[in-house]
Amino acid sequence: MVNETETRVIEVGAGVLDAKNVNDRTYRVYEVTGRGNFVATKRSYTNPERIAEDAARGGDGTFEIIDFRLPVVQLFPDLGAGEEREVVIELTRAQAEAVSEERPPTLNIRTALGRFAKQFGNVDAPAPNDDDIQGEVFVMAHYTSEGRNGRTYRNTDVVAHLGDRLNYDLERGKEIIEEEQASSKRRV
Repeated sequence: MVNETETRVIEVGAGVLDAKNVNDRTYRVYEVTGRGNFVATKRSYTNPERIAEDAARGGDGTFEIIDFRLPVVQLFPDLGAGEEREVVIELTRAQAEAVSEERPPTLNIRTALGRFAKQFGNVDAPAPNDDDIQGEVFVMAHYTSEGRNGRTYRNTDVVAHLGDRLNYDLERGKEIIEEEQASSKRRV
């Protein structure tokens, strides 16, 4: 007995696989598992010239990177659901210096941290470093952008607040994601 396979060519339009049609926005539904915190990570210089410069200034060959981290667990999509993650927001040098000096950072809307904090207010949710944020459920989008310095940055946007862990609408979140994906600009 031989299985015969039938094939057909499907026309979907010219240029559909053009590079400018690629979108790197990924959407996820997260439950926040704790309040966000500023975290300093100590790293070592690897470039011998940088090590020498740091030693000349009395340094020990290390430096700190400070960022803001929000602990979450993914609820949707199913691939990765249940995984604990951290949403990491990069700080500008001025914001990092303020935090290291235990002062509040300036939250300009043009910075990743300022934009992230503003978006929680836009969806009527507690601030990301407030104790009340634990258990809240959000749709978030992750994407890359290029800065003026030529570096590529990974960004996170808060798209919608779906409620708290005891009373959230996952179906509404899925609808929001479908609408956002259907209408988003396509870019590399």
